[in-house]
Amino acid sequence: MAESIRSVANVNGTSLSYEIAGQGALVVLLHGDISDQRMWDDQFGALSEHYRVLRYDFRGFGKSARLDKPYSDLSDLNALLDFLEIKDRVHLIGSSMGANVAISFALEHPDRVASLILVSPGLGGFSDYGQALINVATDIDRMAKSGDLITAVELSIRLWIDGLTRPASAVDPSVRLKLHRILSENAHMLAAPDDLDTPLDPPPAARLGEITAPTLLLVGDRDLREINAIADAILEGIPTNVEKIVLPDVAHMLNVEKPTEFNQVVLNYLGNQMAGDRPHPPTPSPASG
Repeated sequence: MAESIRSVANVNGTSLSYEIAGQGALVVLLHGDISDQRMWDDQFGALSEHYRVLRYDFRGFGKSARLDKPYSDLSDLNALLDFLEIKDRVHLIGSSMGANVAISFALEHPDRVASLILVSPGLGGFSDYGQALINVATDIDRMAKSGDLITAVELSIRLWIDGLTRPASAVDPSVRLKLHRILSENAHMLAAPDDLDTPLDPPPAARLGEITAPTLLLVGDRDLREINAIADAILEGIPTNVEKIVLPDVAHMLNVEKPTEFNQVVLNYLGNQMAGDRPHPPTPSPASG
């Protein structure tokens, strides 16, 4: 792995913990809402052999400052790029909540985005949620806000790491242990106020037709129905240069469960982007769509 720099950026009245390594075009890794920048451990080194790679903890997560006032993840990302004196367009790789941040950032700052890789994407304004997911999410929120973070974490693991359609035994125990540790250390965010982060208005779901950046969607076939439906909505909503790949036998945290396959797809896609070609990522299984 290329030598990295770990530091803190004091921006927007907060402090963001980040790590950066490598040379060349900048790739920014945006984590999901049950984790922090450590979810990219298997990608940071591999990508930094080819590109300049930045990962950081969103406000409230990891080693970044805790939430104490209204904020915007988009403004934080923009300020962090300014802090690092990034002038060129960047390639955004976002997972879950991080994918929604990437989409929103591409809508608000299209001049700063070269491409999007959206992993198990969330999408602001999407509303087609089934009762099973609503029930589990409600239980997680109730437990977290009552102070029972241990139960909230266990329910989150069941939902986002195991997936509702497969047993815990289907997940590599080392993967489950790592993600359990990361989520436990960020469990305070399960009880965080819902109204501090300023969302886009209108929401991204209503503005997908405005996205011009080349976009790759990556989802697991064992992820929630809603996540795959979000990926399909994005696939249909972005007018040009958008593709989707489904990785088999994996749920929401596919880059942690299947890092080799994930990295192969991402490196191929980015390589084609740098070459100025329309991306044709490799299909790791017949389940691609």
